[in-house]
Amino acid sequence: MRRILIALTVLLVVGMTATAAMALTNFDCAPQGAHFATGSGEPVCTLDQTTDTVSCTGTELAGVGHTNATETLTIKATATVLCHNPGNDSIVEPHTTTATGNTSAGLTPSKNGRLTVDPIIDAITTTDVAQQFTCPNRKWREEVTDITITSFTYTVRFDGFSCDVITLTGP
Repeated sequence: MRRILIALTVLLVVGMTATAAMALTNFDCAPQGAHFATGSGEPVCTLDQTTDTVSCTGTELAGVGHTNATETLTIKATATVLCHNPGNDSIVEPHTTTATGNTSAGLTPSKNGRLTVDPIIDAITTTDVAQQFTCPNRKWREEVTDITITSFTYTVRFDGFSCDVITLTGP
């Protein structure tokens, strides 16, 4: 009984810090004959709120010919920023703001029409928030005190197509 309780506690803690999203795949948005290579499947993205990070696993597609693609990970977050008066270092006023992070990579098929989609990871950092927010008085100093990822979108799109072959959204 004690082992079961410990196992359930661990699962609960892990479940509160990391969540995963499953992919939506649409091969109508890919070159004719595209499919997951043997042993590969839909990627999975995991959100870790303790590190404000989203990481997505890779995969391999076959039957894509010589068609290039782009994988993109976009993260949106809210953050709390305190504005400090430099004269007495007092907190003038707190603000809630939004921040966005975006990373992408071009993908080129190798021989035999295989496309390796590499794992991708991105985070929203205090630096990202500070670069996207300015206190109302430019003499005030920003201090980011809290970041919460509110959503992310991961896509893989082939060149020449107007839709994504793989889409993941979360949380």
